[in-house]
Amino acid sequence: MTQLNTCEQGVSSFARRIVNLERKGDKVLGHKHVEDHVTRVSSGSVYLRAFDGERVVLEGYYAAPSDILVKRDLRHELEALEDNTVVHCIFEEGANTAPIL
Repeated sequence: MTQLNTCEQGVSSFARRIVNLERKGDKVLGHKHVEDHVTRVSSGSVYLRAFDGERVVLEGYYAAPSDILVKRDLRHELEALEDNTVVHCIFEEGANTAPIL
């Protein structure tokens, strides 16, 4: 797995974390947030799963352009299905500074 390249940018009342998944198979490991957020696939494609405890509550293959609502406190993970996949995590301003659990 390659090193993930990320950055954060504020826009209006929203902020986004940009994740560059350079190679097919690169992953964002399971984590959760204290606020709802939108995961936007802006190029490439991903396989995303979200869990409530051990139960899968959201699962799918998403190709750009796609927006996926991930509810607060759901552990979620994703995997790039092709090289040069770019994902944006879009948060309400200030929410992106909340800890990733």
